[in-house]
Amino acid sequence: MKKIVLLFISVTLLALTSCSQKPSENESDYTVFLNMLADSNIQYTEEDTDTSSFLSVTRKPILIGDDIISIYEYDSNKDMEKDSTYIDKGGSSISYPGKEVEISWVSQLHFFKKGTLIINYVGENEQILELLNKNYGAEFAGYGYINK
Repeated sequence: MKKIVLLFISVTLLALTSCSQKPSENESDYTVFLNMLADSNIQYTEEDTDTSSFLSVTRKPILIGDDIISIYEYDSNKDMEKDSTYIDKGGSSISYPGKEVEISWVSQLHFFKKGTLIINYVGENEQILELLNKNYGAEFAGYGYINK
């Protein structure tokens, strides 16, 4: 009887653990982002990395239907936070020391950040915005920030 009870407890603990797994420490924030999309049943395509980024790291575009989310992944949170300070609160300019870039966007602009990622979404898809707000907090720049 004790063996059956111990087996039941072991199986139950294993099931509970696998249901509430947190991201592995070895998973990059980018991988966590992709897993979030998959867990939310959002179909996406990873596009080729764009080296002509206006930030200090390359841009990783994610295509969701007709919408594009641009992911900027940094080596550290400190590097990400530093770059985020160069983004104008409205999101229309990037001001590095000695260099300023003005940007025109085709739709509403949204910037989010967390961990080692800056996430840039230009669009109005409520499902995407809800998912980003839920998992990455309030916008730190862009349409949602200036229209609070």
